[in-house]
Amino acid sequence: MPQRWQNWQWFTPPRSKPDTASSALPAADATQFVVLALATFTAAVRQHPTVTHTPCHAHNRAKRKYFRQVHPLATMTLEKVTNYAVLLLCGLVGAHVIYANRYLVISPPSPAGSYQAGQRLTGTSALSFKAAPKTLILVTASTCHYCSESMPFYQHLRGLAQSSGVRMVAVTAEKVDLNRDYLSRNGVTVDSVVSDVDAKVRVAATPTLILVGSDGTILQSWIGKLNPKQEKDVETAFRPA
Repeated sequence: MPQRWQNWQWFTPPRSKPDTASSALPAADATQFVVLALATFTAAVRQHPTVTHTPCHAHNRAKRKYFRQVHPLATMTLEKVTNYAVLLLCGLVGAHVIYANRYLVISPPSPAGSYQAGQRLTGTSALSFKAAPKTLILVTASTCHYCSESMPFYQHLRGLAQSSGVRMVAVTAEKVDLNRDYLSRNGVTVDSVVSDVDAKVRVAATPTLILVGSDGTILQSWIGKLNPKQEKDVETAFRPA
């Protein structure tokens, strides 16, 4: 028998003389080999924990219990996962709100929107800054309740402006006639009413007061309904320099 066949001799029963006519195993020995191989493979499968097989019900229950202990997240239902995600999102939002309120500093809006002292207004001739040493730009709207609440103070300013040589010019984003009638009904008389487009004056909110010098430089500005201290500041600013 050739050397490469000697390893297969243990599958065949002992013979007095090797069969050199064929290298095939006898049918009975081949059947025994297949049966033995299948039995060995089956035993290995049942003992190996990673090979899929069909165990008994008791073993299946034990396996599910072990899987829940080792992998608790994998056994969660979709509803539980959604609830945990919502709770986590609420916690993040709450932490952000607390951080923003406690640690972030929000700067207050500048007076009169973007108009600050020292800035020059490039208005048209309708504002006539050179007509007086100081001009008070009064920006109001007939739908603004803070404007209506401030009308008594504006009436007082009108008398103070006449004695101080200060012009009062109303600037409005609504129709000029509508704003003029609104001021007149509330007892406030101004030297002229100009649309914000013609005056090239746009404010962040109403009411707004802007005190301008004869060269168009902003002296001071106020926004909103003024408190008593701010009203005193306006009266002081009306005085001649």
